[in-house]
Amino acid sequence: MIRAVSPAIRAVAGSVFLSLVATLPALADGQILAVKGEVLKEGTTFVTEAVAAMDKVSAKMSVDGKITEMTGNRKDTRTTRWEGLGQGKVRRTLTEAKTEGEIVANGEKMPPPEARDSLVSVPLIGSYTDGKWTFKLEKGEANPVQQMSIGKFTESRSKESAVALYGDVPRKPGDKWEAASDFLSDEILGKFTPLDELQGKISLEFQEVKPFQGTPCAVLKVTFDLSLPKDTESAQGSANLKGSGTIYRSLADHVDLSWQLNGDFKGTPPESEGGGQVTAKFSATSKTTVTKKK
Repeated sequence: MIRAVSPAIRAVAGSVFLSLVATLPALADGQILAVKGEVLKEGTTFVTEAVAAMDKVSAKMSVDGKITEMTGNRKDTRTTRWEGLGQGKVRRTLTEAKTEGEIVANGEKMPPPEARDSLVSVPLIGSYTDGKWTFKLEKGEANPVQQMSIGKFTESRSKESAVALYGDVPRKPGDKWEAASDFLSDEILGKFTPLDELQGKISLEFQEVKPFQGTPCAVLKVTFDLSLPKDTESAQGSANLKGSGTIYRSLADHVDLSWQLNGDFKGTPPESEGGGQVTAKFSATSKTTVTKKK
């Protein structure tokens, strides 16, 4: 039996939400969703689990006159912990990075290529000074592979993906805008080469302010239509990812507490005679938990 929510409970819930919103600047004036170089406050921790998946993968290609047909699925899970240390410093630890799934090629089963990361369980200390991010191991010296990983991560972080996606101007419900595809990274797309090189159109709409995990959030609708640049297609085939999703972004902490993206992937494999084809269903989800020392 479904019971109606009493007016008293609704009134209490409404007053709680209004009190949370009251701590923020006036909605009519808009909300800043991202700030360049923003450093996590001391005592604040973000833990994010991001899952990117390819389901119902179907591929057909011809190499040296031999036809290969593949089906399968793949899921990448990455869990990251960010801690504010004060004095403009943060600690970032990739606590989990795993790949699951199965590929069947001409009837033969095999696991998908594993997305290894040399920084799993290796804390990094990051700081933002003179307009740029730098990261290094918290303890010890990085080996050559870790140095490459740190360099790539620093480059990705320096893109200021949140600013690329949301801009650094006030936004309010009803606003619509186009975003730069620089926000795309393996944190969102997983280790699906060449998805991290896709470029194209990303549109956002600020739909409403709604509580999520006890904090006011901007509810954002995102649509995307992304493809490989023409100058890379010969080496990597062609690729297109088209879809939409919803993001809940905390207005208080400037972090995405949740996102859900779904789309369709279509492409042609490289070096396939006669083109070939690849299709799949793509999804990406993320959940962030925020804790603060009292």
